[in-house]
Amino acid sequence: MKVLLSLLILCAYINAITFRTCLNNPSVTVASIETNPKTIIRGNELTVSVNGNSGVEITRGKVIASASMYSVEIIRQEEQLCDHTTCPIRRGDFSVSQTIDIPVDAFPGFYTLKFQLYNETNVEISCTTFKVQIKSS
Repeated sequence: MKVLLSLLILCAYINAITFRTCLNNPSVTVASIETNPKTIIRGNELTVSVNGNSGVEITRGKVIASASMYSVEIIRQEEQLCDHTTCPIRRGDFSVSQTIDIPVDAFPGFYTLKFQLYNETNVEISCTTFKVQIKSS
């Protein structure tokens, strides 16, 4: 399941993906999410790129990522932010990119992904949701 969640998290940043903010006045905003290739096929590689802006310096915190299919949450994972990036994260624009392998056994279909970012005092500072589709071929 951890591999599937990592896959879904990275799929969030798919080629010109439409996303929405689910937090009023977030301190960290996402400007764009892109993927290459555009079509997500299980068993293939996917590169995900995210551009955004942080209005605050983040010394540590956590990320909660969840994936739902047909309005049913199928996975939820909590990770320490600084385990996946260099901290502190400075104020200003940022860009992150990562390449992952999509598991061949990933269930094809549409997923709703939600990512929440919390700071060191457990205050939610960002929330983004979007939909992706994984195809079998």
